[in-house]
Amino acid sequence: MRITLAFLTAILVAFSCQNSIELESVIITGEVKEGDVEEVKFVGVIDNSIGGFGEHYVSKVDSGFQFSIEIPIDRLAKGRISAGEIYQDMVLLPGDHYNIRLYQDSVYFKGKGAAKNNFLIALNQAGLGDRQYSAEYNKGMLPPIEFLEEMKDFMQKRVQFLETYPEKSKLESEFKEYFRIETLVIYENRIHSYPRQYARKNKVPADSLKLSEEYERLDCFENFMHDEKVISFNYIHNLRNLIARKAIKLADNDSTLSREAALHIILLDSLRNKTKEYSLAQWLITELSGNRLDTILYNAFLDMEKDHITEKTFKRHYLKFTEKQSLIGQTLHTSFIETIIIDTSNTNLSFEDMLDKYKGKVVYLDIWSLRCAPCISAMPHSKALKERLVGLPIEFVYIAQDPPSPNVWNEIFKVTATDENHYRMDDHIWGTAKMLQFMEIDWVPCYMIFDKQGKLIDFNANRPYVQENNESALETRLKQLAIEY
Repeated sequence: MRITLAFLTAILVAFSCQNSIELESVIITGEVKEGDVEEVKFVGVIDNSIGGFGEHYVSKVDSGFQFSIEIPIDRLAKGRISAGEIYQDMVLLPGDHYNIRLYQDSVYFKGKGAAKNNFLIALNQAGLGDRQYSAEYNKGMLPPIEFLEEMKDFMQKRVQFLETYPEKSKLESEFKEYFRIETLVIYENRIHSYPRQYARKNKVPADSLKLSEEYERLDCFENFMHDEKVISFNYIHNLRNLIARKAIKLADNDSTLSREAALHIILLDSLRNKTKEYSLAQWLITELSGNRLDTILYNAFLDMEKDHITEKTFKRHYLKFTEKQSLIGQTLHTSFIETIIIDTSNTNLSFEDMLDKYKGKVVYLDIWSLRCAPCISAMPHSKALKERLVGLPIEFVYIAQDPPSPNVWNEIFKVTATDENHYRMDDHIWGTAKMLQFMEIDWVPCYMIFDKQGKLIDFNANRPYVQENNESALETRLKQLAIEY
């Protein structure tokens, strides 16, 4: 349903009586020892599993090559430090206070909280980091049976690395428990979704694959759910995908159920305890970001006993939603104006300057990535829709979230089947551009619509889709905007 202002106001009132909870913080100081680094970024910092992909913080490096920052967190948080060529996982606990030394291609921690981050550095050096854990999954080339054995071996090596780590005694018990759970959750997530990944990569039917009992075991809620895992964002995120697929399957097998009714059954009857609370909160927050709210699920959420993490996170996302709604039909927000993009001549310009090029035309903006399969699969639809709208004052504009490379523009032109209206984000680390940060856009593809005056009309527009004999809602909307003065 579309959300009315009155209904949203009622939501805010429902949460207004909650006591505000003062967050603790982590204090970080540091020095750049090597390299030309002007700022140090702490990206994707997330201290709960339902609040999106995390916050981003930036600390400027002064003339003495020093930097400092205070990061508020509520409990154990994970994130990454980005500076120059460095992109390193890190974990924070309330009360941590440490110093970082940055070299050309390495980083070292000391002080309170340093031990766990030096552990993660050692883990990466041993080839056992989170991203290395996912490398074979991303390739998608090993047959599922072989992949399962590979992941079991990798999981055991990570656990063994922790058990034999020389400075294990310096690691906080909270971190050690988190590491064990995260190691298990990543394993389960990868195993659970690998058959679809393998089928897509190798262009074979998913139902033709030979799978072991372990794959079947992890396709069952009862075997996957454990409340101790709610500290992991990966756990809640994977459950969301599983819930969506289960609801579709349930509705397909029962003609009396709509997909919405099937979703209610899964979320309200098949989950339990903290897993149910966190999954329901995360589902509602995601829906709210798309300007939707299911009142049945919302009322069930209100009646549920919740911890302060759930309460404050939902309220924060509601407030952000109302703030974003206030931008519709207005001149560009500062976060858009200050976002820097790069054109095909590799020249930097502001988002505002880019949009000025299309004054007098409706802009359908596609924020995408060469690394995103759904983005790429949507491109033929985008091309077909553009051809249907030819002659109207409408421009299809593309901003890629990809790093520079010698061949990046040629790849972009090939995938989109056009060499017109292309740009890249200057800040290509996922979701860290100012506009994306403010709008809390941490996914691609993302589509926006701007009117002929450059005013934002929709920050979560429909994907391009062409119907044979009828207009899609998106096509109709673009046409209407095109004929308006």
